[in-house]
Order: sequence, then C-alpha cells, then structure tokens
Amino acid sequence: MNVKYVVHTQAMENYGAHAENGKWQDGNAYWKFKGGDTYIVEGTERVQDAVAAVIAYVHQNVAWKEFPVKWEDYTSWWDELTSRNDATLVERELERTIKLDVNCDKYAFDGELVEF
Repeated sequence: MNVKYVVHTQAMENYGAHAENGKWQDGNAYWKFKGGDTYIVEGTERVQDAVAAVIAYVHQNVAWKEFPVKWEDYTSWWDELTSRNDATLVERELERTIKLDVNCDKYAFDGELVEF
C-alpha cells in the first residue's frame, strides 16, 4: 500500500548567527519565525514515517531550523485545496510544494546528499 501524506513545516532563522556565532551560551542566539514549506511524501504507509522523512530531509544548523507542525493525508489536503475553486491558488501551491519519495535513496539539499 502506497499512501501519500502532506507534511507542513515551520522554519526559524537565528539572526544572531549572521554577525556572531549564534550560540545560546555566548548570548548570541536571536531566533525569529520565518515561513515554512509543504511536503508531499510518498512511499510510506504511516504518517509517522512521512513526518520522519521530512525531518531527515530538512536542513538544520545554528542559523536555520525547520520542523513539522502539521500533517494530514493527501486526499484531505487536496480536497481542502480544491474546494476553494481557485485554479491559480492550486497551481501556485503545487509549484511550491516539495515532493519526497522515500523509495528514492538520496536527495540533494543545499548541495549535500540526504539519505533516507
């Protein structure tokens, strides 16, 4: 069984990492909420596995963190998106959505390979 899930994330940026080292212990951490992304995850049977795949994929460092905040099955997400009867909105959302297939061994993220 191959179910699709949609995982939404929240991103945070550490402004303290731009001018200083960004570390808490040095008093240089200054985190701000930023946008987030929407991931369509294929190849899993359980939502927990889809969330774990997104966590494995997103980039984490002293200047940037991204983490899942909401997840749902693909059909529910699609039904909600298309219920607005706005083709432009649907097209824009699909363009910005990141697709992950856990059956693919590696993905490139910022020039680095991420393995599942």
